[in-house]
Amino acid sequence: MKKECVLAMALTCAWVLPAHQLAAKPQTAPAAGSAWRITSRGAGPIRFGMTVMQAKRAMPNAKFARSTDGDGVALIAVTQAGKELLSLHAGEDDPARPINYRKKISYIEVRDPRYRTDTGISPGMRLAAAEQKLGPVRVVDWSEIESREYVTFARQSQGTSFRVTSPDGSVGVYPKDTGPPAKSKKYTPGSTIFSIILTGPR
Repeated sequence: MKKECVLAMALTCAWVLPAHQLAAKPQTAPAAGSAWRITSRGAGPIRFGMTVMQAKRAMPNAKFARSTDGDGVALIAVTQAGKELLSLHAGEDDPARPINYRKKISYIEVRDPRYRTDTGISPGMRLAAAEQKLGPVRVVDWSEIESREYVTFARQSQGTSFRVTSPDGSVGVYPKDTGPPAKSKKYTPGSTIFSIILTGPR
């Protein structure tokens, strides 16, 4: 399985809005007071098109460290006080190599619940609450990649997808003895958004 498939899954799960609703791709820091804001352009001070070095300068109190996942993707963990805020991808191929700070950010996974979209969606939110803002869950996708699950809402924007989790194990309600990949239109009570994945305007 190719390393890029985890990023492809995030793209596959995104529901598209008309292109005129999407902003261009700036590289400047956001206005004051938006340190935790999620938009189509990025999360907090981190913007698509920034180099990793620019991102590091925009978050001087955060630590940037090489990380990876079960599929061997070269990621960058952004942490503060030992807590992971974001996971970034900047087009790097080898997770064993040091971070290339000249590379440009193309993928942002938001994990800290202090971040939120303009519609009030944040990591840790129950799916039932998110449905009130984004419309009903259309499908739960169960991926072969580390058995991750993603949901697609009726009104989510282009370049955004939602990784989800459940205290009961599986988020989706699947037929007995079903394994990934699989899809479901129902989810278990108590399921929450694990992270918000941004892939930028396309």
